[in-house]
Amino acid sequence: MQKPLIILPCSQEKLSVPARAINLYQGKGYLPLLSKSTASVGIDYDLAILSAKYGLIHANEMIEPYEQKLEKDAMEGFIKSNARKANALIRKLNPTRIITCLPKLYLNALTSMINEDNALIELTVPPAGAGIGSQRGFLASALKALEPNYLDIFFFGKTPSGRLENSVFVRIRPGTKFRPWLRNDVENAYSPVYGDVVTAEKFISDGNGQRIVDTNGNKWRTDQFKFGLDNGFSDFISTYLHDNVERYTDDYQVIEFSELESKFFETFDELAA
Repeated sequence: MQKPLIILPCSQEKLSVPARAINLYQGKGYLPLLSKSTASVGIDYDLAILSAKYGLIHANEMIEPYEQKLEKDAMEGFIKSNARKANALIRKLNPTRIITCLPKLYLNALTSMINEDNALIELTVPPAGAGIGSQRGFLASALKALEPNYLDIFFFGKTPSGRLENSVFVRIRPGTKFRPWLRNDVENAYSPVYGDVVTAEKFISDGNGQRIVDTNGNKWRTDQFKFGLDNGFSDFISTYLHDNVERYTDDYQVIEFSELESKFFETFDELAA
């Protein structure tokens, strides 16, 4: 599926060992904004880095650490050496648009490398002359616009014997009602303690993981959602996922929580009839 492509600059701060580009660069300017957003790399947008050494690279590309920055007198050679690779990557990703937060020199290099076909792709950049603070604000706003109005929670399907088999993401949306798990009561044989039923309003990422915000403003972890499910419904989900979702696949498999609820109550009604 087509998605936007975000292009960020390399950073001086790096790991000292080979790593994927998204992990190697340790700059505090832009990358922390990605981890704070509920928009996900590879799902809601693609990510590339414009490196002074490697040119335009995908965020997942393995690279060696280096000490090099783009200099004005090296621009012509940089463009000639990296234009073909840059255009090939953009062509492969086939983005709906390109969003950049790049220093002026890096932006000039990028636009000079892009060929006529890729130049037809919409290019969104911060206002001319924007400083790092304004650029961070621009990127934060762009990410906010890409954030999904849903949250995918990881579940396992189970065989009848209880063996974990296939995995899938169950998608919840605003309006989903759930009973949050609060804790286990140590004085009562570790019996679970639940809160009142609440309604999901939105989803956020606060640096400690993703959270469900209910209509009262309370924030709940995804495990509080999962452990709050009725045991019968939880078992039904595991069985349904085992029977109806493809096993042993690397694909990002998603099923709507509302669909599971509907199937569960259909089964419940059939048994009661």
